[in-house]
Order: sequence, then structure tokens, then C-alpha cells
Amino acid sequence: MVVFERRICPKQMAQLKVLVVEDSPTQQLKTRLPLLNAGYEVVVAANGEEGYQAALANKPSVILLDMVMPVCDGPGMLAKIKDAPELRDIPVIMLTATSESESIMNAISMGAKDYIVKPFSIEVFEQKLTKFFRHLNPNLSQTERIAAEIDRKIIRYDEYEGAHLFEVKPDNMKLGLKLVFSYIRRFLAIGERNFVIDFSSYPSLPDEAMTTLVACMSSLQKGSEIVRFIVTNPKVQGQLQSAPDTAYVGILRSRKEVVRHGF
Repeated sequence: MVVFERRICPKQMAQLKVLVVEDSPTQQLKTRLPLLNAGYEVVVAANGEEGYQAALANKPSVILLDMVMPVCDGPGMLAKIKDAPELRDIPVIMLTATSESESIMNAISMGAKDYIVKPFSIEVFEQKLTKFFRHLNPNLSQTERIAAEIDRKIIRYDEYEGAHLFEVKPDNMKLGLKLVFSYIRRFLAIGERNFVIDFSSYPSLPDEAMTTLVACMSSLQKGSEIVRFIVTNPKVQGQLQSAPDTAYVGILRSRKEVVRHGF
């Protein structure tokens, strides 16, 4: 059964709708009440199938998704969300009763934005939300305002292990790469130095994309090693290693290799 609740809080600048997918009534209560008291709209579903239908019907701002549930578990619902064009950009935060790294990393690799170990406080939840909803707060830093402007129809943006991570959507790679580097230059201007472009889903890079990439890399003054690439396909790795201005750039095999330090 899907339950929808709303409680108005005058301190809430812009009310966000949170979909909580959790099979335990006790955990539902522990999760739902703090969110309502903090001013969020809350929709509750008891399993992944109900949660998926609730997401389609309500278009939540963020989804809190339990890992282990009957009928359809968290990873199963996450897979369905990422296959649905109208849902795939909704941030998903996994709820887990364990800090086991393998299950968490599997969810992250499937597209979950973050995770919270249960039980959690409303302060922890709001910290997680900060990077997803920067545009709702006028007092955010310049870095956060820049990130909020990125056009999600062209590129995907995330923060991962201290890095600014970009993924260009394949239907507009030339424009997408130009947009990525325009943001990289703006981040550089305010002192940011860790950028990753994820090419892991591409079997090859079109010639015009490579031309654009080389031009963009050469436009970065002093040390383009601040930009690294995630590459899983040998053909893409060969393209990057044979092109000027990209040959010496770090090649990562997965998001797990993205770390703040190591330059």
C-alpha cells in the first residue's frame, strides 16, 4: 500500500517530495516521521514494485530505497528506475542496515547516488540532500551554484570520492564535451582540481567527439592531468592514448578508482 503524507513546516524553503520504499512498518515510522517534521512531503511504499509505481505516479524529488524487501528488492527497483527515462534522473539513496561495502558499491555502480546506514538522523539525510538540491538554497557556495546549472539533458553530473564526475550523454557528445569543459574551467577558477569524465559506457568515441575533446584539453592551461577518464573499453583507451593532449592523462578502470588524492 502506498501512503502519501504532507506536513507544512514554515522553515522549509521549497518542499521536496521524498519516496520512502521500506517493507518494515517500524522502519517506515522511524524514517517517515522525522521527514514530515522537517517539512518534507512523504510517500511510503512497502516493496520495490509498489515503490516503482509510486515513483511513476508521484515523480518524487528523491527516493530512499531499502536494500532488502519482498516482491521486488532495492536493487531490482533501482534497475527499473534507471531503465525508465522519466525516472532515471531522480536521485536514489539506498537504505541499508549494514555497512558491507560490496552491496553498497553494487548499488552505486547501478546508479544509486548515495547510501545511509539505518538508523539515521534527519541531519544525516539533509547532508546527503545538499549536493542534489543546491538550487533551493540561495546561500550556497559558488561551486554548488555552478553544479546546479548543469543541463541534465546533455550531461550527468555527480560528486564522487571528492571528484567532480561528468558523464556525457551519447546522443550529443560534441556539445556535451564542450559543456563539461566550460564547467571544469569555472570550477578551476574557484580552486577545484579533481575532475573525472566517465567514458565507461561507450564502445568508441566519434571522430568529432575526439576532436572536441583534444581541443578542450589543450585549452586548459597548465597541467591537464587534473582531468582523468574512466574507461573500460580497450578501443576507447587506445583512442585517448593516441591523441595529443590526452595521451598522458590518467585512465581509471572504474569509479572505485576515483579518489581525491593521487595527483
